[in-house]
Parts: sequence; structure tokens; C-alpha cells
Amino acid sequence: MGTAYESPFVNKTRAYRIVLLGMCVLGGTVLSPAQIAMSAIGYMPTAPAAIAPGQLITAKVGLNLPAGTASLLPLPLSINGTSAILYGEAGLDVGQTFNLPLLSVSVDFVYIGRIISWNLATVTVQIPYEIKPASATNYGLYELGVASDSNPSAIIRMVAQADAIHILRTGDSIETPVYGLHPVIGPFPPVITHVNGTTVTMDHPTRPGETVLMWAVGLGAPSSGTVKTGEANPSPALTTTVNIDFDFRSNAGPSMPSATDTGGSRVPAKQVTAYFAPGFVGLYQINVTIPAPPVPLEPCGGIYQSNLTINIGGSASFDGAGICVE
Repeated sequence: MGTAYESPFVNKTRAYRIVLLGMCVLGGTVLSPAQIAMSAIGYMPTAPAAIAPGQLITAKVGLNLPAGTASLLPLPLSINGTSAILYGEAGLDVGQTFNLPLLSVSVDFVYIGRIISWNLATVTVQIPYEIKPASATNYGLYELGVASDSNPSAIIRMVAQADAIHILRTGDSIETPVYGLHPVIGPFPPVITHVNGTTVTMDHPTRPGETVLMWAVGLGAPSSGTVKTGEANPSPALTTTVNIDFDFRSNAGPSMPSATDTGGSRVPAKQVTAYFAPGFVGLYQINVTIPAPPVPLEPCGGIYQSNLTINIGGSASFDGAGICVE
């Protein structure tokens, strides 16, 4: 399984949180690859964060970094002197170094109370497709380091797995950040669209028989070909497969899709194709046809924010998105 690896980072600062999020989405419109950015804040978990080959991730680090955004593809390895490197800490990639493509770097001035404040940098990168997921013969441990010409490194420990699914949500954008001790009120609505591009909402619900489009990151490497890290997904689209089921309970949370545990309100899981969205970096599109509900539905409204949760599952992870059906 490989030997433990001595971290190459000498000057270390606290990394605040690894956030496994995706494309910047505003008003139901997916922005260009160069405009991708995410936000969240908290403290780095004690356990390594899960990552997948090709995944887009955002790290919040306590560094004063110059802001910038990638303007061309393939993505650059440095933005205004800021770079990110992935090191193999333990496992088959022990001692290996991967220079990560950067999508954006931004700096937020964060206040805690009236006195304490600091700069918090948001760095969005793509994880290499070449990393090796953890297995019985591979620890799959890595360290992500963020640094600039004038700053020490901030590090985050991660573990690789085949997939680390995240369905895009409108709150994934740094346009509406939530900082410090302020609670997040309610879940951010998922980015699920009708075929005309408008977002599925309470006011514009979907219907049984309609095909809706879901957007996600972290589905892992394609099964139908290859794409280079930092480059746009090719056309025609590469593909992989995921499992999907439908839970027709109000405000149901995410769960791993099941082909047998229907509970009366669930339509059993089936395997569907996920497409690597051409022209984008690390973005997947999943087309889902809404089935007939097996139980009567509670209409959306008031405390009922959704009456259908669509669950997407891979071999190592799952996520779910609640929407409204009429």
C-alpha cells in the first residue's frame, strides 16, 4: 500500500475548509469555465476530505492572495503568482507531485464580531484525473498545498475515491457567501433545469414524464474515453454511468440509490448515463425523466420545499436534490 510520505510543506498555515462544490451558477444559467467559483466557510475537518479524479474543488485558506480568474483553456497552473500542488502522502502515488490547474482566486475580508477580521482566500482548482483512488492495496492519501510568491503554504489532507458526487446548487456561488457565525437558512436550491434552460422551482415545477437536466461534479473519470486535466470536455461528449432513484417524500434528504429499499414512496434505482458537458471543465450533465409518483404527493409550499428528491449514487458516494413536482 506504499509508505507514509513526509510532507514537503515547510511553512504551514491553517487551511479553513475543503469544500467539494462545482460550477458557479446564477439565475439557472451555467457560466463559462473561466467564471467558476464557489463559497463556504468553516474549519477543516479532522478526517481527510474525499476527492475524485477530475473533481472541481474550492479551498478556503487564511492567506492574502492576489485575486484573479482564468481567462483561457486549458486552465493555467498559476494565477498572479498563486499556485496549487497535490502531493502523494501515502499510497501508490507517494512522493508524486501534481501541479493543479487553477480556475480562480478571490479574497474576502471576513469579520468575526467588531474587532477580529482577516483575509480569507478562495482558491478553486481541478483535481487531476491521474490520481489513484483508495482501495485495499492503496491508501490514496494526498496533500493539497496552496501558496504564492509572497505567502507560506496552506495545506489540506484529502483521500481519493472513485467518485465524490456533488449536485450543483445556487449557493455554490461566491456571489452570496455566508460567513462566520451566521447560520445558513435552509438548503440552497439545486440547479435542475427544464429543457428550455429555466430552473425547476416551486413556481415552475416539473411533471411526470418530463425530462429535466441535472448538473454535477465529482463523478470521476469517464468510462468512454479520456480527457486531460485542465482541458475542456471534448465533443462528442464522453460518458460515465451513475445510479438514480426517486424519493417522493416531502423534504426528503439525500440517500444512496437503492434498487430494493423502496419504502413505498421510492421508485427503485436504475443506471443512467452521465455526460461530460462539452466545452466545460469537470462538469457533468445528467438527463432524468420524472416517473409517475407511487404515492399521493403533498403540494410544495410553506414548510414543504420539495416533494421529490432525486438521488444520484456512484460506487463511493451519493448526493440528492429536492425539487417540486405537480
